[in-house]
Formats: sequence, C-alpha cells, structure tokens
Amino acid sequence: MITPVNKSVFDLNKEQISEIESRMRSRGLGEDESLMEVCERDRETLQELKVTYEQVASKLEELIKKSNLSETISDEKYEYKMTAYFGYNFCPFSDRESVKTYVNHRWDYSDDHEWDICGNEPTRYTIKRLDTGDTFTFSGLLPHLIRDHSILLDRKPDHYIDPTKLVRILELG
Repeated sequence: MITPVNKSVFDLNKEQISEIESRMRSRGLGEDESLMEVCERDRETLQELKVTYEQVASKLEELIKKSNLSETISDEKYEYKMTAYFGYNFCPFSDRESVKTYVNHRWDYSDDHEWDICGNEPTRYTIKRLDTGDTFTFSGLLPHLIRDHSILLDRKPDHYIDPTKLVRILELG
C-alpha cells in the first residue's frame, strides 16, 4: 500500500493508520499503544493550551537554525547543540518503495527525479532552557512530523515529549 505523504494522521483511513502505527513502533510508540489515542490526546492538550502544531514546528525550526554542528551555542534563553549522524531518518509517511530506491539507487536518477519521500533528517538537536534547566532532545525530522502529520512522537532516545512540557520549554501559549 502506498501511504499518502504530507497528510495529517487525522486524515488517514484505518488501513493507512495501521501501517503508520507499525512504523511508529521504532519511534517510541509502545507495543500496546494506539497511535490515534496518543495523537488525539496530544491534539486535545494543544487545543487546551491554545497552541497550534504550526506554532510548535515553527519555533523548533527557529531554534534549529541557531544550532551549530561544531559547538554548543547559548543565547539569553537557550543552549543549543547539534549532532549529525550518517544514514537516514525517513519520515514514517514516506513510501517504502521510494525509500528503498532512494537509498540503493539515488545516483541512477537525475537531480529533478520526483521522490515520494516526505522527510529525511539524520540530525539530533538538544535544546536546554537556561532559566529552568528543562532539556529537550529531538530529531531534525520532528518539526516535519508535527507540522505535516500532527505527530509528537520522535526517534530514540526521547521518543515522545508531553505537549505541555514542550510548550513550556518553547515559551508558547
């Protein structure tokens, strides 16, 4: 089955949700957890906090831009650290066949080839709020997962961040 890229988890049918849910197991979704239950709970929390997915994703991207691979950087509010990894961290909504072809044969295609892949970011960021000491580590793919798919689950080690804590760290709402 081809999974639709750039769709919110709330716009998928049951078969697509099941496929995404199985892919999310390696991203922090527990074996006995329902992806939709987790996402519904997060959506309700963000609504109560009067914060949108777009606001959270935009703030994370703003902080990512301040990070530097070679050093830890601080400003008046945050400390930023970036770690890059070799390999791939594809979005779970990416078409699996496109991912396999991209990984194994991308050099066989012209630069303008259309890939059915909606995110690949093998970089991790750690942001520490200096006044509270709250720290949040996440993959560079997380803003995409939040904005385009309404998902707050991320790759290991943190897997998931409570939206209330995230909003507090980012000073939103």
